[in-house]
Amino acid sequence: MVRKRDLPAIEGGRPVFRKKFTTHGFGLYLYGKEELDNIKAVIRAKSPFRYYGVDVQHFTDKFEKAFAKMCKVKYALGVTSGSAALHVSLGALGVEKGDDVLVTALTWISDGFAPIWCGARPVIIDVDPDTLCINPEDVEEKITKETKVVIAVDYFGYPADADRLMEICEEHGVYLLEDASHAHGASYRGRMTGGLGHMAAFSCQLHKIITSGEGGVVTTDDDELYKRAYRFHDLGMFYHKQPFVTVGFQYRMTELQGALLYAQVKKLRKIVSGNRKAAKAIERGIKKEVGKGPIFREERDVKQVYYGLLMKPDWGNLEIESEKFIQALAKEGVEVWKVNKPLYKADALKGIAKVPYAGEVCREAEKAYREWFALPVYPGMKEREIEGIVKAFTKIYKYYSRK
Repeated sequence: MVRKRDLPAIEGGRPVFRKKFTTHGFGLYLYGKEELDNIKAVIRAKSPFRYYGVDVQHFTDKFEKAFAKMCKVKYALGVTSGSAALHVSLGALGVEKGDDVLVTALTWISDGFAPIWCGARPVIIDVDPDTLCINPEDVEEKITKETKVVIAVDYFGYPADADRLMEICEEHGVYLLEDASHAHGASYRGRMTGGLGHMAAFSCQLHKIITSGEGGVVTTDDDELYKRAYRFHDLGMFYHKQPFVTVGFQYRMTELQGALLYAQVKKLRKIVSGNRKAAKAIERGIKKEVGKGPIFREERDVKQVYYGLLMKPDWGNLEIESEKFIQALAKEGVEVWKVNKPLYKADALKGIAKVPYAGEVCREAEKAYREWFALPVYPGMKEREIEGIVKAFTKIYKYYSRK
């Protein structure tokens, strides 16, 4: 007979957390005096626009320089959002009507929309079953003479296999665009995200590693690509100076965004270190309690930043499937993030994206959507929160394990 304290809440037991435990991002938990002082400085100066005003504080310039230094690249360009960063990058890379852009099946919708905004067509690629990042073998199979760009998402803070992808791209004369929206401060074989492809796009939305509520960054080492990106994001101008050389959009970062992000980028190491500490503690706790059944992504050639602790329980050893497991965790007060639904399932992309719509199109992505989810982590996570997550997971896992 199961003791009351060992009974999952979904089966009538007592929940581990009385209040729902969730996270709303990462960098925001380190918001403090620095962010407030920078915002006050912008307001006192009455200069929220980056290029001119009463007394411009140049926070956006400072942030861009600090971010480029962190990524170990020449250039960083602040923009209004991660979606804008993708659009600007593809625009700079010359993506246009008739082109194909290869996109991973597991990602946010913006990776599917950005090629369309340029008149191109997204081609959906399956994921690696171990990392859930874009699968280089599937890229090699799907690449054609129409392919202009491959977008590699550093999924849930885990860098994609950039060396293999770059090898394929160079062989076919194709650009590699890194979507590092989950992965500020991560590294791959000693190289920082933001410098793994020809260009990279970051998001600084609320849930991201560093945040200004909304915002984005484009990075590159290439002088010409930087100039093109700059003109694309500022109505065809370079450093906001006429003439209007090309058609462009208006994706300029404000000084208020720059002020927050300049404070945040200085805290990036602390944010990443805090995420890693919390994630490793939860992983160790679960392995200690339930053994080696659950699968976590191994850090082979990478240092991930843990945009959540992505994991897959040993479903073959459990009497329930993922939906019930996630519901059971919710009853314990633990809210988890599921991996993204495969991109081609979005109604908006049907008939546009280059994939058939019958059956399992990307087998590994479909399987990952059914089996993987992420436990919450954040920098500064309290010991009792870590212990609570381990306890909730363990209680459910042991109760539903096949006897």
